[in-house]
Amino acid sequence: MATAGRKAQVKVAGSPVAFTNEPTTSLGNSMDFQVTAATKRVWDRTAAIVVGTSGDGGTTYTTAAAGTYTVNRLTGTISFLLPQLGPPLVRVSGSYLPLSVVGEASEYSYSLTAKNAEFSRLGDIYTSRAQTLKDVTGSLSRWYAADPYFTNALTAETPVILEFYANSGTAPDLRCWALVGKEEIKAAMDGLVETTVSWEGFSDTEGRMISLV
Repeated sequence: MATAGRKAQVKVAGSPVAFTNEPTTSLGNSMDFQVTAATKRVWDRTAAIVVGTSGDGGTTYTTAAAGTYTVNRLTGTISFLLPQLGPPLVRVSGSYLPLSVVGEASEYSYSLTAKNAEFSRLGDIYTSRAQTLKDVTGSLSRWYAADPYFTNALTAETPVILEFYANSGTAPDLRCWALVGKEEIKAAMDGLVETTVSWEGFSDTEGRMISLV
């Protein structure tokens, strides 16, 4: 069933907010855990993350050693390399990014791309390819507002986080780190002032650029 464009929305992140010993929920196994509070599942791109584990019902916690787990800052998820003893409890400390709707947004687009490098050899009948670098780019249009969010991000060379919804009543389709490359303002005597922002993907500390939520 087709989705009306008027239902779409875009969110951007505010300043980091510290959190301490935030509880998590198991994602159906003893290796993957996500912060329980939905509003705290997007973490600052570079802030230190401290993970504590308990196998005795929460009586005592031990700080998990670096290298024993991976972090997905775009979903607030910790994934251990080995199953945790338990039933395990996991808590996390760090900084999350509060998200708010871009109220003046009127249009958006994004494109996921990958470089498919050819490595065919003599004697091959068909072309062989391997996917190498991946990327995401896009643009966002909105009615002009006094909010300098994207202007500040551009001039300060600061990555931002963007969240796109094809339907504002459901989970986001894409969440990504972005670096603003251009902000264009256009005005006409018989029209409204418009702003168009172009951006490219940017990696966080773990090397992650996007999450298909």
